[in-house]
Amino acid sequence: MELNQNNNEPLSSSRKKGLFIQIATTIVLLVLLISFELNRERTDEKKYVSMVQAEIAAVDENYTGPPEVNPELVKKKDPNEKEVLNQVDETEEEQADKVFYIVQEMPSFQGKGQDGFRNWISDKVEYPQELADSNIIGKVFVSFVVEPDGSVSTVKLVRGLNPTLDKQAVKLIQSSPKWVPGKRKGKAVRVGFTFPVNFDTAQ
Repeated sequence: MELNQNNNEPLSSSRKKGLFIQIATTIVLLVLLISFELNRERTDEKKYVSMVQAEIAAVDENYTGPPEVNPELVKKKDPNEKEVLNQVDETEEEQADKVFYIVQEMPSFQGKGQDGFRNWISDKVEYPQELADSNIIGKVFVSFVVEPDGSVSTVKLVRGLNPTLDKQAVKLIQSSPKWVPGKRKGKAVRVGFTFPVNFDTAQ
């Protein structure tokens, strides 16, 4: 029993030594690998910087300053400019009847905007009692144009609900007070709208 124990002691020590050598070798290899990768990244970075610097230098060498302006290409005053402007004015006059739907300054009802007109409709609309008793409710859609002078024109029925209510809705829009007209490029123009007239017993 003692001989076996003595024989095992050198064997155990040899195993420990071999394991230590393996660990040390692995660590050395890892250090070498990391060092190699770092050196390669630095080399690639230096190459990229050198390439960019070369491109910048090439651009600097080829830059000759801003291009010269050819005086002959500079726009000169057209002697017929007044005539051209007159033609543009005539074209605008021809388009005076055109109806716009989106302009820089939209029409405003008595300075209260479109919400002011909705409130005015809600206050003025009358619901005939015989139709209220029949529980006929809904909306009548009416289109119209706000003229350059602020008046309302071209009132048309877009979608009806009932012949009596349709006529009443059109008549109501026709009785609208003047608006603040819409403007396009600083000039009052015709602007079209479509508004609902709500007929409801809850009103």
